[in-house]
Amino acid sequence: MIDQKTEFFSLPLPHPDNDLAEDVGRLRESISRVDGLIKTQSDLTTSDDPAGLGHMQAVVDNLGTLNSQVGTLTSQVSGFTATLPFFVAAGTSAPIPVTINGR
Repeated sequence: MIDQKTEFFSLPLPHPDNDLAEDVGRLRESISRVDGLIKTQSDLTTSDDPAGLGHMQAVVDNLGTLNSQVGTLTSQVSGFTATLPFFVAAGTSAPIPVTINGR
């Protein structure tokens, strides 16, 4: 039996060299899978909230808000200098002043 598949969904294809008895099951499988794909497409285009896209939009909105907040925090700490005791110059016990430059 020659087992060819479609390019995008790997659906079984009949082949002229196959016995009809072999290809009937393959054709049934392909038609059933196409039916499922059409059902999914129909559900996505007729639903009030297809595939939870409202939830996905909320995630995108929250990411935008977080990005804005990071930008605000970055500008607020730009040029801030602090001495942090856990940053110590090699070979000394003196803390190194650390400058946050907003980048």
